[in-house]
Amino acid sequence: MKRVLILILLLLLIQLINAQHPERFINPSLMTPSLIDFSKLSINHTVSFSSGFSSDNKNYYQSMYTNHLQYTFSPKLKLSVDLNFTNFGTATYKGGLKFDGNRDNSSQVFPEFSLQYQPSENTSIIFEYRRINPYSINNYYRNW
Repeated sequence: MKRVLILILLLLLIQLINAQHPERFINPSLMTPSLIDFSKLSINHTVSFSSGFSSDNKNYYQSMYTNHLQYTFSPKLKLSVDLNFTNFGTATYKGGLKFDGNRDNSSQVFPEFSLQYQPSENTSIIFEYRRINPYSINNYYRNW
């Protein structure tokens, strides 16, 4: 038992010593070259859920996950990409805690991007592609 305890303590001591100098274990020749400078890339995530119902017992639900990517080529040039993963459906309220699904559940991906160039403080040029989500609340109530 003493041997096992001494061995564990010795391994922990070696780990603590190595943790103070991790650069000794990174071999730069093994690092693969990349076209992307990851220090210029920012990634953010958004998750949203919504649901609603009307006085005539119609209901909807929607969930959306968005991955926001932004790459800064230079202080004057930025590329932004949003990947929106949407799930949407409707239901009919039957009373109490009963809902009848309308079998219209669907999932889609809505990509968006923009390229922003700002050569000076008062001048900005933006190329942008945005797709309107057909499952947005405004479009849903327009059909009622």
